[in-house]
Amino acid sequence: MKNQWNMSMRHSLVGLLGLVLGLAQFTFDARAASLSDTQRATSLSASGLGISELLAQAGKAIAEGRLVGPGNESAIDYYAAVLDQDPHNPIAEEGMRELLPMAAGAIERMIGSGYAERGLHIVDMFARVEPNNHTLAVLRQFAVYRLRYWGR
Repeated sequence: MKNQWNMSMRHSLVGLLGLVLGLAQFTFDARAASLSDTQRATSLSASGLGISELLAQAGKAIAEGRLVGPGNESAIDYYAAVLDQDPHNPIAEEGMRELLPMAAGAIERMIGSGYAERGLHIVDMFARVEPNNHTLAVLRQFAVYRLRYWGR
């Protein structure tokens, strides 16, 4: 019983940390948010950056608090671009796994604020390395609900 409580508290603290970090870093950039996910992915993939450069940019984005924000210059976008070039890159996979708990709250707010398409796209990027993650399943359902019933 005590072990279950400790596990529950740990998950709550991780969620709270993600919420705090997400609130600190999540702002909307109307210009970047207006780009389609395809435009964002294409522009980053076509940037000509190599894997080491993309990983360095991902680290810089994390240090600056750009975890999953709109635009294609967030950590998740850089890690996804690495995985586009090298589908099993262990550094990018681990980076995404470590980023997910911190980014979950920001993704939820993004979806709730009317950016469900972008939120769903980010969920799909994370699902590349965590296909059975419960948090991602819940966020996916929320995004699909928003798109189906609110149209955004």
